[in-house]
Amino acid sequence: MRNFKLGKVKEVQLPQTTIEEFVFLRDNLKDTIDKVEEEYQILKEFTENASHELQTPLAIIRSKLDLLIQREDLSEAQSEGLKEIYVEIKKCPS
Repeated sequence: MRNFKLGKVKEVQLPQTTIEEFVFLRDNLKDTIDKVEEEYQILKEFTENASHELQTPLAIIRSKLDLLIQREDLSEAQSEGLKEIYVEIKKCPS
């Protein structure tokens, strides 16, 4: 158990025994580990998918803001406001 790392494919090797209570404990521990690993993989996949789905709209927003900032018919206040938005959007992970 000391070497168990969530998300690592390596299977936990639990000792074999003939003592009924330890067999019960080992089997339940194995089931719990399997469930935790499955839930971890589901959460990891969801997070990766959600991140990917957010990247396209953010890229479009960055591109449109960049084009707007370069316009010459904007007032100084409008230009500064757009630059502030652009800076904040750039903080989002790509």
